[in-house]
Amino acid sequence: MKRLIPAILLVASCAGTDPRVAELEHQLRDRDAEIAALRQQLGSNNLPREQAAAPRPPSSGQPASNVPEEETSRALEQALVRQGGSVLARGTVQVEPELSYVYSEPTKGFRRDTFGSAGTVRVGLPWDMQADLRVPVVIHDRLKQGGTSAGLGDISLGLTKSVVVERDYVPELLVFGNWQAPTGRSDAIPPTGSGAHAVQAGVTAVKRKDPVALYGSLSYTWNGRSSDFDYGDTLGGTLGVILAATPDTSILADVNLNSHFASRVGGQAITQSDRLIGTFELGAATVMGRDLLLNVTAGVGFTPAAPDFRLTVSLPKRF
Repeated sequence: MKRLIPAILLVASCAGTDPRVAELEHQLRDRDAEIAALRQQLGSNNLPREQAAAPRPPSSGQPASNVPEEETSRALEQALVRQGGSVLARGTVQVEPELSYVYSEPTKGFRRDTFGSAGTVRVGLPWDMQADLRVPVVIHDRLKQGGTSAGLGDISLGLTKSVVVERDYVPELLVFGNWQAPTGRSDAIPPTGSGAHAVQAGVTAVKRKDPVALYGSLSYTWNGRSSDFDYGDTLGGTLGVILAATPDTSILADVNLNSHFASRVGGQAITQSDRLIGTFELGAATVMGRDLLLNVTAGVGFTPAAPDFRLTVSLPKRF
């Protein structure tokens, strides 16, 4: 009997500690769950790059762009397409409605105000090619002491092809050709068209170095005849830069120079018909939505024959 008493007391003491044992077991289970969570987080470092680089929500202290970069193809690339420095992907269609205003003084004391619109369609073709169709319309063209006119302008059709892919120190090279039809009225005052066919050929070089893209082009235009009037040919060039301020906003600056050779009537050169037209342009483009771009460009002429001021607003839309 004396031996049973310590055993009974030991069992009673163990039974009295049951609540503490349960609490310790609960704490151990919580610790095991935390260890398992930490091991899972550490193991995520070995996931493939595509999974590890999953997008994270922006922090509350930094505003985020409302247009995902993968949906915009970047405003810089879209601006390059508009400037002829890139081509659309195969099967892609871009429609660009445009409004413009031009102020000039072709002769001292004679002011000319031109309000115009245009529709441009670009289509991406196989073999890194792109086709362009541009239809301009003169809404209101007024020349002081000259008259007022409106109507269809000269429609143009173009083709661009990328021939050299950009790599290291080699820029991307594109060749292009354009044909302009005399669909505008050359007998109106002021005229809405040239009255002659024109064929243009040229080359464009582009070098990207994020966040900047440099581009330049050189072209030659063969202008045709209208009756006995022979338009002089044109040698032109452009040098510009596009800065990607953000993934969905870009800023453009370029200089355009076009040298028009003398026109002829009956084989005789017209005095002072050869002229140099130089324009400096500043522009900005921003993505407004999925595949929709807003482009605003202002140009100022810095040679006597150039228009004094030009403002263009367009909305290129991709499909």
